[in-house]
Amino acid sequence: MKILQIIDQLEIGGAERVFVDMCNILQENNQEVSAMLLLEHKGELVSQLKVPIVSFNRKSKWNLLSMYACSKILRQYDIIHCHSKHIFRYIKLVCLLMRVDKKLILQDHSSFKIQGRQLVIFKYLFRPDYYVGVSEAINRHAIDKVGIPEKNVFLLENIILKSSSDIKYSFTDFILVSNIKTTKNNMFALEVLNAFPDKSIRIIGRVQEQKYYDDMHTYRHLNNLTVDFVTTLNEVQPVLKNSSIGLHTSPSETGPLVLIEYLAQGLPFLAYETGEVAKILKPHFQDYFIDNFNVEEWKTRLELIMNSVPDTQKMEEIFEQYFGKKQYYSKLENIYKCINV
Repeated sequence: MKILQIIDQLEIGGAERVFVDMCNILQENNQEVSAMLLLEHKGELVSQLKVPIVSFNRKSKWNLLSMYACSKILRQYDIIHCHSKHIFRYIKLVCLLMRVDKKLILQDHSSFKIQGRQLVIFKYLFRPDYYVGVSEAINRHAIDKVGIPEKNVFLLENIILKSSSDIKYSFTDFILVSNIKTTKNNMFALEVLNAFPDKSIRIIGRVQEQKYYDDMHTYRHLNNLTVDFVTTLNEVQPVLKNSSIGLHTSPSETGPLVLIEYLAQGLPFLAYETGEVAKILKPHFQDYFIDNFNVEEWKTRLELIMNSVPDTQKMEEIFEQYFGKKQYYSKLENIYKCINV
């Protein structure tokens, strides 16, 4: 099989991280795979790709010459694996206009939802034949609401590769890995820290809402908290070794990938219970999940975790069982075999 993986760019983010890891895992298992980026600004994660990058610079989404150039590339591959809905719709349009008949996959890293009212012809023309979701709930929506045949819908939980590199950072008590914006609820981590006057926290993530970031700084100063903001870090796992407990405060996630990173490094954590990863991990680590945003209850649970010895051997075993490279490649290979018949 010749496989083409397509995304718009590779700035730091969950879907982009999965894209890079997927490409590299396929290459390590001797699959013929290439990566295609639709935008000229390729992003910081490009340097971590180990597969050939297909040269393509889309001048405009609606430029017919660009579409023709794209179609010539698509014809060279057996399977076209699109990451995110807007990528899939563009590639589907190219295939329709340029008469390219290839197996197209939409891998949805968030959720498949049709917003607003659409013309029936548009809905059916751009409905994917093959769909890969990161959770059972998302896949069920794709089957029941979007109308994709169940045999063409596949579950592929997100992956994080274990890192062995080491970055020298000062020690911190808590660590929160999350881009900084209102929907991620980062401020709650500072409210929790405020219940531990003698503790410190490191927050790693891109600033996506400047005012929210400024408000966090104001809160930190008003309460005299020890907070280290790291906003330009490409690789998170090595820094986790220099902390005691990971936090996750987002109220809604499909992953969340960061929990796999905590697990990979044997770092105990406390996370709001949301997403497919939480569903997998909670039966094995009950104390690491909580179903509310009550500061006192988080404080009590964190004190319990601090006074316990983490079972790092169990964490390593669970990581390999659910998120190891062999397990991931086996699932991915099976998807491609089911499609390429």
